[in-house]
Amino acid sequence: MSSLLDTLSDNIDWSLFWQKFKTYSDWNLEWFDGSVWISIKADLTVELAYPEPNRCKIILKFKASKAGNYRLTFGIDKVAMQYIDKSGQYQVEVTYEDMIITFDWSDCVGISGLQFSKGVTQDKFWFRISRNNVPLGAQLTIDPSTIGTSTATAATQYVYQRKTFYTNGRFWAFYSNGTNIVYRTSADGSTWTSETIIGSGDVGLYFATVFDGTYLHYARGSWGTTMYYRRGTPNSDGTITWSAAEQTVVTQSEAGFIPSIAVDSGGYAWIGYRKYDGTSYYPSVTKNAKNDGTWTTASGFPYQLSATANSAWRVLVVPLTSLKMYILYAVGYDTIKGRLYDGGMGSGEVATTSNVISGQGLCAVNQGDDVHLVFTKSVSPYPILHVVRTYGVGWGSEVTVQSSVTTSSFPVLSINLGNSDLYCFWAGSPTANHIYYKKRTASDWDASPTDWIDESTDVLTGNDRLTTFYRDYGSYIGLIYMTKTASPYNVKFAFLTLAVVKEVTDSLSLSDAILTDKTFSISESVGSVDSVLRDWSPQVTDASSLSEIISLDKSFSIIDTITSLDLILIDKTLAILDSLNLIEQILVGKEFTISESIGLSDQISIARLLEILDSIGALDQVLTDKNLISLDSIGLSDSILLDKLVILADQLISLDQIFLNKTFVISDQIGLLDMVELVLEVIHALAVSLLGELGIVTLKGEKGEIILEGEKGEVTLNG
Repeated sequence: MSSLLDTLSDNIDWSLFWQKFKTYSDWNLEWFDGSVWISIKADLTVELAYPEPNRCKIILKFKASKAGNYRLTFGIDKVAMQYIDKSGQYQVEVTYEDMIITFDWSDCVGISGLQFSKGVTQDKFWFRISRNNVPLGAQLTIDPSTIGTSTATAATQYVYQRKTFYTNGRFWAFYSNGTNIVYRTSADGSTWTSETIIGSGDVGLYFATVFDGTYLHYARGSWGTTMYYRRGTPNSDGTITWSAAEQTVVTQSEAGFIPSIAVDSGGYAWIGYRKYDGTSYYPSVTKNAKNDGTWTTASGFPYQLSATANSAWRVLVVPLTSLKMYILYAVGYDTIKGRLYDGGMGSGEVATTSNVISGQGLCAVNQGDDVHLVFTKSVSPYPILHVVRTYGVGWGSEVTVQSSVTTSSFPVLSINLGNSDLYCFWAGSPTANHIYYKKRTASDWDASPTDWIDESTDVLTGNDRLTTFYRDYGSYIGLIYMTKTASPYNVKFAFLTLAVVKEVTDSLSLSDAILTDKTFSISESVGSVDSVLRDWSPQVTDASSLSEIISLDKSFSIIDTITSLDLILIDKTLAILDSLNLIEQILVGKEFTISESIGLSDQISIARLLEILDSIGALDQVLTDKNLISLDSIGLSDSILLDKLVILADQLISLDQIFLNKTFVISDQIGLLDMVELVLEVIHALAVSLLGELGIVTLKGEKGEIILEGEKGEVTLNG
């Protein structure tokens, strides 16, 4: 049961509200001693949970300390302004001055022997559950995780038939109520709608479902009857919009039943089933040639998978990619077989080296074109084993998931497609009436199982009544199972909430800024066409295959070429690897032009490190207070300070300004003439001119001397 509140004001402190609500609501359990009703609250436990801020989930646990008639009454000691009876939905809506309460008991209407009454007395709402002839020690749990009840002991079999999923904000659960195949939905996994009938089916193994992300598909067929197919769209209100009426897949004369169903990447449904030809049973598979919700059997189908007759054949179809499928088929105490369909049916393969304990004791999912299979081995201590078929390689070695279970502990497998983690569920071992699971990340299964669900009170109907989501939906993996060992049996639900993993499966083009402090690792060519700013990394304009969301604190490395066309601002390092020649003065605030391989179209701002790795010729004055390091033709490794003039005379074309406080590393030869050398050359040039007029033909000599050579000889001048 549950209570859903709508309030007439905003900004409610729900925790405080529910505490206050408890002060004017109460439960009272009474036992009839033959003449009067006697309060006996010690036999009752009330547990409250809050799956949503405005929803209270009520779990009632009862154990009779006396034999006889009991009644349980819930009342709210507050004057109701309006009362609306919604008995058809097993709800009442009560309006108070500051709130509206919807009281829902739809989850317990199927429990045998319970009688319900409700009403308003002196303007105060009450609700009552009664049960007569309760034996001493009888126990009852009313829990919204109970989907409904069934008179069928096999309401949810088999493990591989996938009778549950999540979409459009709802959990969906399918089972047999003992007469028909029905479904219910829930927005929170606790409060379930009333059942909707799909069609006849007195046990669960006569139907299978699959959800392909858009459509629900089911196959339904019992022994000796026609097998049907139908497709529909699950809606957010819990209804299904069907694409067409039920379609005949296998006629009654062919008697196809115990189906499994899957949908290939083109939207074409496949159904595996056990075929009866009037004499013997064979594993078979058929394919739909239509993907619009109608059925026309594709050419070449139905296809018989084995020539060996056996009434225990079970068939499981697994979707791969690009219209490929893999079909598994098995009987108990034999190896599991398989065939790959890739435009045509492949030859038979042996999937396992060990024998499976039963044809229904296996379950499988795909990861791309690889197949993961789990099964219970037929030999004591009956381990659960896992084996993988790698596409293009074949089946690998068996790995132990759980070393020992019971002979009826059939595993059920689900996959989280966000990160490829596998979840394997089973029941009954190590402890009876408990449900366990293990998770596989990368290549390793958990060392110890998680003891997830304890059903020691109601006890499990069977260890082989589990069925689960094929894959994660909405960050959930849900599980259906059964409790109680006598009719009516409970059909129950539980789910895991997974860590959210976003999946990006197509090529991603990044056209906007990737924000603060990000590093990229992208193996394809990346063009950077926008500003490279402080705390901003380049735009990525080429296709990159990214499997996760690019969010804060992700690491990427750009390992291919990057062209920087815009501003390179504060704290950036620029390495220029091609030859640069300087032809203009480097002054304070002067322009510096670079014309070779890298074009900088904007300012190279303060505190930049510019490395010039090719030859630069400097032919003019280096003025006062310059720090020069001469390493053979002069290598400048220090700063060119303020108010200094350096004229570099080679081919550097610089379009932008190099501001104050720059460091230049000039690593190739620089011919540098200082002031002394310049004066000597000027004197030398003047002397040559003057002496030429005096008839002296040649002027030569080393520094410190002049040799005059004329028509009549030569004279050496020292000093």
